[in-house]
Amino acid sequence: MAISDDYERAQQLYYRAHAADLSGDHATAELLYHQSFELCDHPVVAFRLGRLLARRSAPAAGDWLRRGHEGNPGNGQYATAYAVWLIDAGDLDQARRLLRHTLKRQPTYGPAKRLLDQLSGDDS
Repeated sequence: MAISDDYERAQQLYYRAHAADLSGDHATAELLYHQSFELCDHPVVAFRLGRLLARRSAPAAGDWLRRGHEGNPGNGQYATAYAVWLIDAGDLDQARRLLRHTLKRQPTYGPAKRLLDQLSGDDS
């Protein structure tokens, strides 16, 4: 199979996974996201899979959110979602570093700013 065929198949699986996720069929979504990522390790697939797993508090969520963020470090949404997972996991220092770095790249990204403000308020 050619690379473009793999990419096209991965994209089809991703769209089916996203539709299954939105319709509430999370088991199918998880399976399809995994299949899509195996063909093409795209950060959006890792991010969506991480978000899906995080809703279930699955331990693997952090790894997938990290992969999504590392695959697209300029995406504030990915970074903030990973920071939320880090906070839930008790790694507040790493979450703060990640949020500060995100705000250096995108100073007006509201979700990261609000989350960092909340963390700073928790320290007082």
